[in-house]
Amino acid sequence: MDKLRAIEYLIAAAEEGSFSGAARRLGVSQPAVQKLVSALESQLGVPLFERRSTGLAITVDGTDYVSRCRAVLDTMREADEGVRSRDQLRGLVVVGATTVIAHDCLGPGLPAFLRRYPGIELEFRFVQRLTDPAAEGVDVYVMYGWQEHPDLVRVPIGPTRYTVVASGAYWREHGLPKVPADLAAHPGLLYRSGRTLLDRWRFQRGAQVETVEVRAQLSSSQRELLVQSALAGAGIARLIEPPGLPETLVPVLPGWTALEAPPVQILYRAEHRSNARVRRFVQFATQALRALLPKESGSPAAAQPPDWWDRRVRSSMSTRGVRGQPR
Repeated sequence: MDKLRAIEYLIAAAEEGSFSGAARRLGVSQPAVQKLVSALESQLGVPLFERRSTGLAITVDGTDYVSRCRAVLDTMREADEGVRSRDQLRGLVVVGATTVIAHDCLGPGLPAFLRRYPGIELEFRFVQRLTDPAAEGVDVYVMYGWQEHPDLVRVPIGPTRYTVVASGAYWREHGLPKVPADLAAHPGLLYRSGRTLLDRWRFQRGAQVETVEVRAQLSSSQRELLVQSALAGAGIARLIEPPGLPETLVPVLPGWTALEAPPVQILYRAEHRSNARVRRFVQFATQALRALLPKESGSPAAAQPPDWWDRRVRSSMSTRGVRGQPR
């Protein structure tokens, strides 16, 4: 049991990037996590982490070991739950997610999940932020961003990436941008989160970083509207991957990385750690989302909250609108 617990602590530390983060996620003390992981390293005879002042950096051996152990731990959990009473896999799970995550990321796998667990009832609610009225009473949140709450267990899924697109007909008429600054001349189809307009786009190529202020032609919190407007040739959009985009939307600026794309994460109430049906859904959602993540999406360090995220969070308590990023 200590070996299994050590593996669980190891995986949490790898995903959180620190022993303290793993301890908060698992509801245990930091020394307990550090002690078991260190004992595991001693038993294996190889370091799994490099201890740095900025946190933990997983080694090559650690990456391979975590990958193998995650599959083993999932199999063990399935075996445990498979012999428990079916009553534990009956009942309601309330899921808060954006429409894109619910429809495009989780939707394709939901029929198979429900066939496998016919006693589980799922209720989906549209939730973008933990402060949304619809978030009240939600059991599991599947969200973009850097959401945190002391009463919620966080399961980091991984980073996404941005891509700047427009229809092929639009680019043929207006010309392809060669550098990020060229985007300022195009009408923007911009994402709006609450009162926060994401109108400043940052890009990087090597050591070069550029910030572009994009003029809003249309703004919305609904990705579907931005996609449809881009398909109709109304302007340019910066969209999150995953999920995939229509093939008729043409990406631009190869060689440039669009910065500040939000990570995907799952959060659930701490009291649900022993809830079998919640764990089953979290396991399903984790596997479905990780399968969609872009393989070259960037390093975990790039997933720190940008300035506009802090403004977005503060704006949820304000009656005044704010712009997406500092001038």
